[in-house]
Amino acid sequence: MQHHWNEAVQSLRGQLGEHYFNLWIAPLAPLREDSGTLTVGAPSEFAAGWVRSHYAKPLTDALRSRVGRPVDLIIDLLPEQPSPARNPPERAASPAPVVPPPANAPEERYTFENFIEGPNNQFALGAARYVADKPGMRWTPLFIHGPVGLGKTHLLHAIAGYSARKFPGKRIRYVTAEEFINEYIQASQNGGMEAFRHKYRRQTDILLLDDIEMIRGKPHSQEEFFHTFNSLYGERKQIVLTSDRAPKDLDGLEDRLRSRFQQGLQVDIRPPDRATREAILRAKASSMGLPLEDDVVDCLAAGVTGNVRELEAALVALDAHVSLTGQPATLETAESILHRTIHLDGPVLTFALIMDTVATHYGVRSQDLRGKSRRREVVLPRQMAMHLCRTLLHASFPGIAAQFGGKDHTTVLSACRKMEKMLEQDETLRQSERMIRKTLGVEEN
Repeated sequence: MQHHWNEAVQSLRGQLGEHYFNLWIAPLAPLREDSGTLTVGAPSEFAAGWVRSHYAKPLTDALRSRVGRPVDLIIDLLPEQPSPARNPPERAASPAPVVPPPANAPEERYTFENFIEGPNNQFALGAARYVADKPGMRWTPLFIHGPVGLGKTHLLHAIAGYSARKFPGKRIRYVTAEEFINEYIQASQNGGMEAFRHKYRRQTDILLLDDIEMIRGKPHSQEEFFHTFNSLYGERKQIVLTSDRAPKDLDGLEDRLRSRFQQGLQVDIRPPDRATREAILRAKASSMGLPLEDDVVDCLAAGVTGNVRELEAALVALDAHVSLTGQPATLETAESILHRTIHLDGPVLTFALIMDTVATHYGVRSQDLRGKSRRREVVLPRQMAMHLCRTLLHASFPGIAAQFGGKDHTTVLSACRKMEKMLEQDETLRQSERMIRKTLGVEEN
């Protein structure tokens, strides 16, 4: 069974990619086999749960195809391993409160549970949860990078909160790079360097440092952080850093620091896709007690494509309007707020707008596009609308299917492929597409 397991595991490497394979699959190890059941060990409770939820089926299928008979897979925990000899003796647990989040960011807002997962941040979320569950075991430092407003600080606070609950004796320190620099300058001017170094090198088990790019061009601060980093790393302490760019792109950073940052795991966070933006809007609106119709969510998700903070700003403005006027959140109000908050020009490109425009062009009703009619005078406009939703909104096939009466996503996939082929062959159809795009205010590719 060990041989079959190794083959099954390796068969997933290409499907998952190196990052996900090394993160979740490589650490697994067979523990025992009993009457067609294979028990596999994962390094932590979180890793075991994640594998059960995301990878149990492909692992089981791959294993069964090699064994040639039904096999049940159980994901358990690996036995506890003794600490390496170079580890310092475990100190007695003592109260060690986490440095609290900023006053304008209540700690309860920043947890793993309310972090909205999507393709843009799934790897970063998984890595953050892993180091929170097993600090210092792997990936020190964990380097999370990406543009502002995408959730890097959220993940730092989530790590702090989770680790504080699981390891009450751990001394967890969250600090921004600017605060670290200012504290270092004060200590060097006031004769407090010994206390400063003791705090960061001896009284810290998990260091969470936000916006490390702020240290660029400051040689004395870089020198101090270099030795702080080495001290924590040498004692297998967990270090998590965030930045607006990858280590290789941090100009003004000493090579030795860049090398330290690159020796751990680097993960990026990208702007959320449309489906993730919709999920974020629904979750935040629910927490605010703000009811939103689907067309309002569609409008906001279409209009705000940058970062989560912009989504929150639009939602706060909409909530304020509802609270002050006593009127429900409408599509017109949402569009007005988008024009004011992020200065959009022209109409917001939404599913509804595309369907309405296509329906008008072909002389059918928008509700017909959402229906089940197989009449050609409806089918062709429906396929055109699906194609434009895919190309203009970059929406997923399941997301488009939900907008068109809950159809199966394979129906949307087939419709889009068929429309693409017809557009290649039919000049009249291409002219119709150009006219619809012009009405929408969208230039041709």
